[in-house]
Amino acid sequence: MTDQSPDRPTIDELDALPTDELKDRALAAARRRGDAGFLWELVKHLPESARFTGEDGATTGIATSFNDVLAVVEELFGHRTGDVGDMEPLLRARFIDYLTTHGG
Repeated sequence: MTDQSPDRPTIDELDALPTDELKDRALAAARRRGDAGFLWELVKHLPESARFTGEDGATTGIATSFNDVLAVVEELFGHRTGDVGDMEPLLRARFIDYLTTHGG
């Protein structure tokens, strides 16, 4: 369980937001924190991620900096989150967890 900071939205507040808004907030929080690990976790769950990861889910060396990883995530998401199909509930849950833990 995470301690709720007064400046952080609640799970219910976040759950009421559209997936695209959750994605934007989570990516902004990851940008502020320089959290490439969170971004690569997202990549592993997105359709088309095989272009950027090996069979074991490891990066294939295409991204060597935080900005490279961010560019990969943004390319995979495109301008909308609606293209993630069956992964949307998992991604929503991950975005909400990240935002309640790290702010956004």
